[in-house]
Amino acid sequence: MSQKNLDTIGLDSEGSPFLIQPLADLASLETYPAQRLLFREGEVHAKIYWIKEGRVRLEMSSARAGAKAMLTAGPGDLLGWSAVLGDQRMTATAVATLETTLIAFDAAALSQLCEQNHDIGYKVMYTIAKSLSKRLVATRLQLLDLFYQPQGTME
Repeated sequence: MSQKNLDTIGLDSEGSPFLIQPLADLASLETYPAQRLLFREGEVHAKIYWIKEGRVRLEMSSARAGAKAMLTAGPGDLLGWSAVLGDQRMTATAVATLETTLIAFDAAALSQLCEQNHDIGYKVMYTIAKSLSKRLVATRLQLLDLFYQPQGTME
């Protein structure tokens, strides 16, 4: 894969091909048409993705409410992060809402590379942490909308 593709998701190397090339060697591009299922909540999935182009809806299920859309992820966003942290069981269902191109990594191979080269590992984990921070803020904002009650109203 081209190193430029990795620049688009924050895995650039600030000019050091020695850091970026091993990542580019592990990465592949995957394209999904609109409405295509990427993975299902609860299933074991061995890949981690960054969205290059397109949009992906993340859904979670509950016995009471059924499947509910929780978030729409777009370019630069991370999907399947639990696979690289050791738990390959997906916490949400992911469905492409537009034609979507993903930068995909085998999670075990990426973890192994991070363990072997700590400079690469730092860059990858930093990028994952930034993505998760962004996701946490989006979730908090969604919860504020969900539980917001205008002043003066009580139920």
